Amino acid sequence: MIREYRNGDGLRVAVQRAQLDEADCGAAYFDNVGKYSLVSAAGDVLAVFGYVGQAGDAADCYALIAGDVGGRLIEAVRFLRREIPKVAARSGFASVRMTVRADFAAGKRFARMLGFLPVEILPDFFNGYDYQLFERILV
Repeated sequence: MIREYRNGDGLRVAVQRAQLDEADCGAAYFDNVGKYSLVSAAGDVLAVFGYVGQAGDAADCYALIAGDVGGRLIEAVRFLRREIPKVAARSGFASVRMTVRADFAAGKRFARMLGFLPVEILPDFFNGYDYQLFERILV
């Protein structure tokens, strides 16, 4: 189920290997930007999603996803494909961006499933890794 983010949810996600560095540095940051959490029936936090932006500008969106999320991620994709344009319209965002580690195939697939398109490679973007910038234009 998708529910509103609760403080600490970002720290409860058992992230995929490709997101370990990001989680170590940023899981607590979700308490400032977290909007939604994907939670199992048992109450395990499988993923968290959030965004930051200024009206008229691009919003930057963030996600941490558990390694064992499996088919449950489809629920989040369906929700976010509908929710992102609504949030953008309410907040006045012209576009939404996300970065994904360049060697993280599942993360890039997730970005594309949400309707994001690759824009550019960001060399040595974080912790010595190259990242791919994705963007979804909404106006």
